Amino acid sequence: MKIKGLKYFLASNNNEVIHTIQEYFKKTMNLDIAISSNAESALFNLFSQSYDVVFIDFNLDKHTGIELATILHTQKYTGDIFLISSNTMHAVDAIKAGALGFIPTPIDEKNLSDELTKLNQHLANNESLKEKELQANSFLQAEINQKNTKVPTNTIAYLEADKSYTNIYLNDGTTGLVCAKIKQVEEQLNNDQFIRINRSVIINTEFLYTVNKVVPECQLKFADKAVVLKVTLRNLPRLMSHTI
Repeated sequence: MKIKGLKYFLASNNNEVIHTIQEYFKKTMNLDIAISSNAESALFNLFSQSYDVVFIDFNLDKHTGIELATILHTQKYTGDIFLISSNTMHAVDAIKAGALGFIPTPIDEKNLSDELTKLNQHLANNESLKEKELQANSFLQAEINQKNTKVPTNTIAYLEADKSYTNIYLNDGTTGLVCAKIKQVEEQLNNDQFIRINRSVIINTEFLYTVNKVVPECQLKFADKAVVLKVTLRNLPRLMSHTI
């Protein structure tokens, strides 16, 4: 499975390894993979052209694959590394050197596919973690209990327009007021997490419980209570995508 936008690189002077990986990427992704036959040119290319994934053959000129992986790791290379070797004993050394995975030779397409599946999962987990960190570090300025407060957006259950202001309802049952129109508030929120379900209301989909397509309306659950809110037909499809 190809992850859109990734740049792949192979460091190897083994014709069989080069041919197998070239053919695999061409066949499965219609992609030409960049190649260097020695460690020095590999280092130059990896840092000057920002490759996301590198496959390193253990047997290279001047440096072993483990040594090259170690150099990349110590120089804060941000991509993912896979070591290639005929000796499975190198697998542990590869992980210690900062590699994500190990591919034994002769290369079997299934092994290569399995490692790329691992890469997919690794990158997906990283994206999920970044998203959670982004949500945890996002705040909205609001008046809570008559005090000006930075409210973490992931604690907001929903928001409701009130003329030139916006009422805010938090997941612990607390309410407050944002001194801005709902349109201005909407621009400050994460569009993947928050949906404007009608002219007056924005909900946090983390608290979405059910969607009634017939009425239409949705139910949020937070602070041991349920809140039912009307949904416009135009916003219904997007809201339904969060119930799958």
